[in-house]
Amino acid sequence: MIPTLAGAFGSTPLFNEATGGTVTTFSSGGKNYKRHTFTGSGSKTLTVVRSPNPFTLMVLGAGGGGSAGYIASIGVGGATGGGGGAFEGTVTLAVGANTGSVGVGGSGGAYSANGGTPGGSTMFASKTGGGGAGGSTEYSGGGSPGSGDGPTGTGGAGGFVSQAPLSIPPTFPGQTLRDAYSLGTAGNGGGGGGQSGGSGATGITGAIVITYEVG
Repeated sequence: MIPTLAGAFGSTPLFNEATGGTVTTFSSGGKNYKRHTFTGSGSKTLTVVRSPNPFTLMVLGAGGGGSAGYIASIGVGGATGGGGGAFEGTVTLAVGANTGSVGVGGSGGAYSANGGTPGGSTMFASKTGGGGAGGSTEYSGGGSPGSGDGPTGTGGAGGFVSQAPLSIPPTFPGQTLRDAYSLGTAGNGGGGGGQSGGSGATGITGAIVITYEVG
């Protein structure tokens, strides 16, 4: 049975309900919550069944790709891509299908200091987390961060990586999805720069995260 508030104002459902994405439940402060997470690039849909209360929304832009390292004879590492921008706040969602899209991470630059491509923007409920810029070519430094559409502001800026190993994880300098759950201020991370002569890493794909209290 759906819990209701009975009385002069009629019957009103207490809690939100929705379907879509990867669903997890958790408890915090004596309350129960449900979270819908959408990862992987492309169109995403949250189907709202009930919406008496605002939803907590996190929109994470994708990181830019890192640039390739310069020619091996010079031995200069590539630059990291910029972290994606982010929105985090509460929104009102209508009953029915609410559609958005998740941005793909920027591609790393190929051999000999080619720049990385920008990360894609992530959008949901008229909120946007802009994709981070790709790492610049040669000695120009890291990609600029993506813009945020909310109070969390911009993602982390890219940095220059000297002789970075090819296996550098594409989580610096932006934040991972795990970090974002703890109310971080950046979208997903830019790709690391390649070592001398090597390709840059791909930026992390964006994400949409929607949370609300349940009974």
